[in-house]
Amino acid sequence: MKAEITSSTLPPIVPLNDETRAMLDYASSPEGRAKIENGRQEIQDGKGIIVTPGYFEDLNRRISERAARTRGA
Repeated sequence: MKAEITSSTLPPIVPLNDETRAMLDYASSPEGRAKIENGRQEIQDGKGIIVTPGYFEDLNRRISERAARTRGA
């Protein structure tokens, strides 16, 4: 049997491993749903991340520091 593709783009494939399963479980939990809804409301209210030139520099610095701590542990 041959499947026909009706979309011009294919959906992303997400591996279903323990980490992904844990994220999906959290997102469907009452606590996770509340945080998601809170985030949606903040976006609708105009709150959120303000991206400035220094934002990505700070983000990259924090990621590097976290990675160094992980490697050092």
